[in-house]
Amino acid sequence: MKNITEYNFRELVGQFVKMNFTDGRTFLDPDFEEYVAYGYVDLDAGMTFEVIGGYKDGKIYTDPTSSNKIRYSEDLELEPYDDPDEEMLGKAKFIEDNYTPEEILPFRSDERLDPYRDKVFPDDLLIPVNTITDGRRLHELLWVRPYTENQGMIMGMTIESGHIIKEHEVIAIVEISDFIEGRKFTFSAMTMDMIKAVCESDDPESFFR
Repeated sequence: MKNITEYNFRELVGQFVKMNFTDGRTFLDPDFEEYVAYGYVDLDAGMTFEVIGGYKDGKIYTDPTSSNKIRYSEDLELEPYDDPDEEMLGKAKFIEDNYTPEEILPFRSDERLDPYRDKVFPDDLLIPVNTITDGRRLHELLWVRPYTENQGMIMGMTIESGHIIKEHEVIAIVEISDFIEGRKFTFSAMTMDMIKAVCESDDPESFFR
């Protein structure tokens, strides 16, 4: 088994895994040290594993009356489990239908965004957010979450407040190089005010020089 930090999130999301617990999580059956679980992203709680059942001697022992969830933790040791039965596949479909909005899947699969993802909330991106005040471009590094596409632009929302830009600000994520806090970003975001200013400008590139 490998530590969870050694996996790309795509190796865990939408996948069955076998997990090893040695810390005595009290809500799990003490008769088992290994469990089979299904990985998915809970948009409110982050990377999550739904426990399917205890694993011993090559068999899975399920309890249909229980529903235990394991949240992302850097002490987790796991490996892929490649032999799900029909019941497990049915449970996985139920989880996906309830926790995975279809509109977010294109952004989750876009590897260009990977350098900016949070390890626990892989749909959330830490990128520069640009706005305009008194004709000047201002930007700050904020967490944003994409949720749809409109006219070739990835639309999203800020999920935290900064010094300038508020939480829940609608933004567009674009492939424009930006430098902030000593780092270079190939993607950045613009508020609606910034987009309006760029579209109305005779020299839109001047905002990013």
